[in-house]
Amino acid sequence: EHINAKNNADLIIHLGDFADGGLAKDYTTSHEIMEQSIFPYFVCIGNHDCLANGRKIYAEMFGAENFTIDTEQAVLIFFNDIFWETESTPDFTWLENQLKLYVNKQIFVFAHIPPFGDQFDAESEKKYSQLMAKYEVQLSVHGHVHRYQYQDIYQNGTKYLCHPSPEKKRYYELI
Repeated sequence: EHINAKNNADLIIHLGDFADGGLAKDYTTSHEIMEQSIFPYFVCIGNHDCLANGRKIYAEMFGAENFTIDTEQAVLIFFNDIFWETESTPDFTWLENQLKLYVNKQIFVFAHIPPFGDQFDAESEKKYSQLMAKYEVQLSVHGHVHRYQYQDIYQNGTKYLCHPSPEKKRYYELI
């Protein structure tokens, strides 16, 4: 309601855990809330979204887990970085191929889990942070950790923004 009232957004990005237990009713409830927005919204897949039949429901509702939006102002890359609940390694090759396509644009990456989060091992954390630095990603945005954090954690030029849990009733405007 607050975002609608301000009437100045281009889009809304949900950073994952759209569904708490990956159940259809969870997805439906969240979708009903988000459908009240007058702006389009996009959802990163979160680890809770991958529980039960969640990945299948996510695919039916939103499509691909990895996707890119190329706007005049910037490129928004949405990356599935869930390890444990998918029992797989994120597709870093896909991520790098996307980053290569947009080397001359302002790039923002959205992924549920920050590379310094609980699911990344040391090798994957290094790979992710090096990709962000190599392709001069300005901002990597995450949920999952349920706390606010904004810093260039690896001191390589990429800032990392973590959003607190939804019960804090906050959102950030990226301008």
